[in-house]
Amino acid sequence: MGKWLPLVGLGLAVLAVGLAKDGRFLQENEIGGADQEDDGEGDREELLTRELIGNQVELLVNRSGVDVAELIRTNNGGLQNMPSERLRLRDIIGRSQLQYIDYKVEYGLRYDPKLAARQSQPPRSQPPVASASYGANSIDDSDIKADSSIPLVVVSTGGNRTWFAVKDNVTTFASSPVQNVMRPPTRVEQTLDLLGDRLKKLLLNSFVPNSTESRVIEKLKSPLTLFSLFNVVNFENAPCVARQGNLGSPLQGICYHEVQCSQLGGVPMDVCAGGFGVCCVFQLGCNDQTAQNISYFQSPGYPTAVRTKLTCSLTVALRWNTRQVLLELIFFEMGPPREGNCLEDQLIVTVQNTHRTYPILCGINSGQHLYLQVDREYSHFLYLTAVSNSDEPKAFNIRIIQLSELQAPEGCLQYFTGVNGYIKSFNYDDHSVLVTRREPGYLNNLNYAICIRRTPNFCSTTFSNVNEYGEENTFQLVNYDEDGASLTRPNTAGVEIYNCPDDFVALNYLRLCGERLNDGATSEDYGQNAPVVDDSGGPIVVPFRSNEELVGRGFKLMYKQEICQN
Repeated sequence: MGKWLPLVGLGLAVLAVGLAKDGRFLQENEIGGADQEDDGEGDREELLTRELIGNQVELLVNRSGVDVAELIRTNNGGLQNMPSERLRLRDIIGRSQLQYIDYKVEYGLRYDPKLAARQSQPPRSQPPVASASYGANSIDDSDIKADSSIPLVVVSTGGNRTWFAVKDNVTTFASSPVQNVMRPPTRVEQTLDLLGDRLKKLLLNSFVPNSTESRVIEKLKSPLTLFSLFNVVNFENAPCVARQGNLGSPLQGICYHEVQCSQLGGVPMDVCAGGFGVCCVFQLGCNDQTAQNISYFQSPGYPTAVRTKLTCSLTVALRWNTRQVLLELIFFEMGPPREGNCLEDQLIVTVQNTHRTYPILCGINSGQHLYLQVDREYSHFLYLTAVSNSDEPKAFNIRIIQLSELQAPEGCLQYFTGVNGYIKSFNYDDHSVLVTRREPGYLNNLNYAICIRRTPNFCSTTFSNVNEYGEENTFQLVNYDEDGASLTRPNTAGVEIYNCPDDFVALNYLRLCGERLNDGATSEDYGQNAPVVDDSGGPIVVPFRSNEELVGRGFKLMYKQEICQN
């Protein structure tokens, strides 16, 4: 495709020159044409004569008293035999343009300015083939050759050139055959002519509303480049998935032309749009900004760990149609919280001009996600800030996706769409890749909802803290009274407000806490884990809440939607 770009550029240059010339001729002749509306045949001939020989006609008429129009008709005969329609056409477009059209149509020739320039002045070295004079004294050829100040007027009609000279109130004219000032076009000129004609048609038709040409012109109005070929080969800048990825995770990007990807600061990772585009991945770091639908916020040198203090921020310009933003913590390992508070390491999420607050995260949260609500009337930017005041190893890779439609129900911080899966509290995991100091446990001051999409024809959801291998996951949500005593017995489940006033997860509208998962519906032995069935109507919502002190391990629950039996 690149080999056509020089031809396109050259064609545009030819087109611009041609349009400029056309505009010049049109302007000159429109101005002249406005003055050429006459009431009689005499006025028409006088104006035509003035057009042919210019202001010199005043000199000829005033000094010699010669009827120049009659002189031209008598000696050349060109105007007498010219149809009135052709006269009017010449009035509009000019004599030179009319001659050009005649030759072009008949012979397919091109105007040669070098030949025309040689005929713009009389051949003073050669006498004219015929001459005549009016007045007392005539001017011979030697006077014309010797005195270059003698005013001359050239008129080409009927295949002849007529030269008029005025000296001492004497008018002399001579005529000679007109040489052909046209030449055959070269192959390159023929190609450029064809390209220019097509581009002219494109530009002229672009003013027609909703026409194909107008839509093409809109695509060509790119802020990056004008009339570039990749804008002509149009494709949607849609999300794409690159087959390559860090740590075995596929990367998502936007389908752009390779030049656009480079100019926008992205990295081409794969092909898209049938090979015309590249899957452009935007991997951003500290103090960067982005407005892309899909981008990545990564710690310095990711996936290598950072072992120094860190202050790193990213500003995301929210698009006009963004309704939600999805943050996917693909890899997230920072320093752990202390007694439920993120003191040394923090990830702070802020949406401009919104009253919603989002959890300040730390610890191990790889695989977690957050849905951020956006108020388009006030929210224009999203800010992500990672702060670390420790030398412990840390790294993060966060995918940011701007969503034009609501995916998660309003008020849901997390949203799961599968028939089955896992939900877990933040910083629940106790295994890591980089972090050496691991202290699993949920965070203080949490108050958010986990939502699950109800699948059609599924009427209930079963929650358990036993994984697919039959192994029990730790369940621990603690509550204490004013004296510091636990409100539930050790290794037992707690149910409802008497046991779970502060820290709890709600299933089937019941508060559950303690060190076992059991609501007493299927087993009254609260020292054992037992499945909890949510058969309530409406959306599946799992609220989670914690107070400002004393935390436990948290929860990791497997959920499974059950098909309707009736």
